[in-house]
Amino acid sequence: MEVTNNSYTNYTQQSSITKIEEVKGVSFASMIGTEEEMVEETIGDYVAYMDKHGGFDLLSEENQAVFKEILKDDEVTIDEIDSLSYEEAKLFHKYALYPETLSEEEINNAPIVNMTSQIGSMFFTTQTTNDDTFNEALYRTVREVNDDNIRRDITNEVSINLAQVHFGSDLMASYTNGAYTNTPNLWAEDVEKMNINFDNFLADVLNFHEEVIDNPEMSSDTKERSQELLDGYNIILKHYYDIKTEINEYA
Repeated sequence: MEVTNNSYTNYTQQSSITKIEEVKGVSFASMIGTEEEMVEETIGDYVAYMDKHGGFDLLSEENQAVFKEILKDDEVTIDEIDSLSYEEAKLFHKYALYPETLSEEEINNAPIVNMTSQIGSMFFTTQTTNDDTFNEALYRTVREVNDDNIRRDITNEVSINLAQVHFGSDLMASYTNGAYTNTPNLWAEDVEKMNINFDNFLADVLNFHEEVIDNPEMSSDTKERSQELLDGYNIILKHYYDIKTEINEYA
């Protein structure tokens, strides 16, 4: 699949230990070297603003150097994100784009950081649930799916299915009438309290869409939409068990 939309988004205005893939070349940490070796460069508006307000104060010196190198041009590219591990991407999102040391007003007044919608979605996945294995599987999926529309449909479906399970509702596809109006939103406090067995969650959702596809009474359009979502969930499932295998290997 090819990227169909290269539009940029202002991430500062949005609400919402393993690599994504084998990264070729060197990491940002090795590229920039020690602080003494760094050539002084003009920093962008965002880094200057965060330095002024202590936005990076909770980060280690090494992470500060890496993240400032990425942000120095007020832009985040997919190659730069690919240079980070999932754990580093979590830190980047939490402490470099939404620093806990800044007030809501200071964050809202921060200069624009440009990035594609794909990158914004990747950052969002790091806080989708309270289970890092599932989040990283979703993170890898969002990186893998380059079609903006398909990627959006997958992440929307995951969000609404998680809410349904969390609040004890029956599973319902997002394309079904009333799916959104009958499902409460998941807020940060809900994510913190999630008690979901993600092995069962994935199995149940896959089974749901397989039953829709096999049902002769369902329209071809409905089956096609469920097939697209099933394909998306199968990508998540693959990454989910790949990550669990990797964790066991390093245990």
